[in-house]
Amino acid sequence: MDIFSIRSRYPDAVLIGNIDSKSTLAQGDRGKIRADAVECIQKLGKKGRCIIASDYSINDSIRPVTILGLIDFAREIGRY
Repeated sequence: MDIFSIRSRYPDAVLIGNIDSKSTLAQGDRGKIRADAVECIQKLGKKGRCIIASDYSINDSIRPVTILGLIDFAREIGRY
């Protein structure tokens, strides 16, 4: 599902997720995680209607430190 097209169809909906759990979070690439979080917040969260999270779940291949990093990025860049 393309979360960005969902935003255009439903501008007032609260959207959750979109950080890829199978590759981006599983690989733990902090630069890619931050870039994806920035993109989501800038494109989806202008009215505060975006919750940064994994796209589906937090599976066993994702290290806890990676999720903590995602939370830190969201706190850092998630202000409007």
